[in-house]
Amino acid sequence: MTTVGVLGCTGAVGAATVDLLDGLAVTVRPAGRNPDAVRRAAGERGVVADVDDPGGLAAFCAGCDVVVDCTGPADRIGDRVAAAALAAGADYVSPADTCQPGRVPAGRRVVLGAGMTPGLSALLPRALAAGHFDRLDRLTAHLGGRDRFTPAAAADYLAGMRDRDRRSGAAWAGGRLVPGRLEPLRDAELPHFPGRVTAHPFLSAEAQWLAGALGVEEVHWYHVFDGDHALSVLGRVDPDAPDAVERVVRAAELDLFGRAAYQQMVFQLDGASAGRPTSRVLTLRGTDSYALTALALALAVEQLLDGRLPDGVSHAGRALDVETTLRRLAAAPAVRWLDVVEGATAVEEGVL
Repeated sequence: MTTVGVLGCTGAVGAATVDLLDGLAVTVRPAGRNPDAVRRAAGERGVVADVDDPGGLAAFCAGCDVVVDCTGPADRIGDRVAAAALAAGADYVSPADTCQPGRVPAGRRVVLGAGMTPGLSALLPRALAAGHFDRLDRLTAHLGGRDRFTPAAAADYLAGMRDRDRRSGAAWAGGRLVPGRLEPLRDAELPHFPGRVTAHPFLSAEAQWLAGALGVEEVHWYHVFDGDHALSVLGRVDPDAPDAVERVVRAAELDLFGRAAYQQMVFQLDGASAGRPTSRVLTLRGTDSYALTALALALAVEQLLDGRLPDGVSHAGRALDVETTLRRLAAAPAVRWLDVVEGATAVEEGVL
């Protein structure tokens, strides 16, 4: 039977990924760096493997057909897990899109960006556009909600802020990134979000790829914060400060105090079909970002094992099969709501 190793099984994403993979016809091999935490999370099947121990990492990968990398922060780990997996003859799947695994041996597959964002945040607009438009004028995206930050997630978010001066406030227009085009939406009422929120414009690399792939003229992409504490800290913190991660984690906990976590992605495409103005809106509401990322990882593994993904490097949001992924998302416990509304009168198509 195929063996799928999950490195980082004691973290929020890793633990959820193990649970999902247990539903597939594979042998799951959970691993982490802390023996006691691995034992609590995975019992006797758990393996101790540390990304900072090349020998132990190589030994873990040697027993796997696929290695799912749930370690973090990605900025620190780099490509060491990918390199070890490929050297051992295993395929590699990661929620990060910054890993550069170098040369991928013939017959091996690498899937990057298999998370909520990047990942689902590209696949869902692809689904929204497919077969419904003759011309695409604008994509508007609102992604976020209210969630905790694990230390690894906070470190990854802070690492992504280092080039925020160019992407923050940027939009896509006329085939290029336009810095400073958009202003934050403060104390705003956004469709499908509960209560008032703050939406910060930030043009991700994935959003820029989508603009070209879909042929859309304009992209407005916002990160949504339902709460003031984390947003306030992120707005003034030095990403390289020694206490930056701790401050972000603590601020997110304050935003969550007495309230439920949620993550939501709302995409609106405006354009034309058969010469008439057309709009479509897709909304996905999930329990939290970690469960949605685990879901994307499990779907990537499933489609990799089904032979749907090519040799070499793929990005999940670009490569996963849209129809298959939507069906699985609609049935997943981590997804509380998934629907599409079409037309100027917002006629509901129903749950996908």
